[in-house]
Amino acid sequence: MSLDSLSIQEFDGCRFFCGDNNKIERELKKGRNFFGEYHYDFTNFAVVKRLVAFGHICLDVGANIGVYSNVFAHLSGDASNVHAFEPVRHIRHKLLANAKLNGHSGLNVNDFALGDAETNMTMFQIKQGHIRGGVSSLLQNDTYKQLGAENYDEVEVVVTLLDSYVENRNLRSVDFMKIDVEGFEMNVLRGGRKTVERHRPFVLLELDFERHGAAVGKEMKDYFFSLGYQAFEPETTKTSPFTHRKLSFVPYDFSDSPRRRNILLVP
Repeated sequence: MSLDSLSIQEFDGCRFFCGDNNKIERELKKGRNFFGEYHYDFTNFAVVKRLVAFGHICLDVGANIGVYSNVFAHLSGDASNVHAFEPVRHIRHKLLANAKLNGHSGLNVNDFALGDAETNMTMFQIKQGHIRGGVSSLLQNDTYKQLGAENYDEVEVVVTLLDSYVENRNLRSVDFMKIDVEGFEMNVLRGGRKTVERHRPFVLLELDFERHGAAVGKEMKDYFFSLGYQAFEPETTKTSPFTHRKLSFVPYDFSDSPRRRNILLVP
């Protein structure tokens, strides 16, 4: 990356190194619109700011460059309350740099993946410098097939259970979880059932029937509804061209893929 293309962008109370060869960083560089609303993941961060409070313990599973992790730390008031999981080395280095930039040195950054078994797995990691920096996966999913094997490195990574992690770290609570692991979401949830059942966190995750399959949606529905959760699709809308976007929560029944690919599970 040319140093000339590297800038520092402010986003929701945090700062991030941004270049031109990463999709998320490009989105961050777009800044705000006329109403002062950030372009990047506006709806999701409206949810985060509504639900994450001072002292909350947050998990960022599939943390990428650490945008969610650092905003969690800012809202929680203590970076040690945030636990990030990012097995892709070159992406994790960006996460660590952004944490340092924000004074969040206490942020817990883990180099292993979460799944439904204690094991080692081959991870298909997007090559360093590819614009689609967030599409590494433990599955040969549709994105892998579209981009082609030549754009990925096969790397063996450690996989552990969310339940084991929470128990070993003796976490007093888990208040909010964001999961974005390119189709491996249900594996993470299977390995974290005791945690979800005991701590009852809000869960924000990605779901796309076209990429993940409708069967995953059915399993996810059974998983959360059996634990007494409700599912919603967050959306932000304007009442007129001259107003700010307002956050609302549309009930979601898993009968079809969500329009915005993200759903919120509420205990």
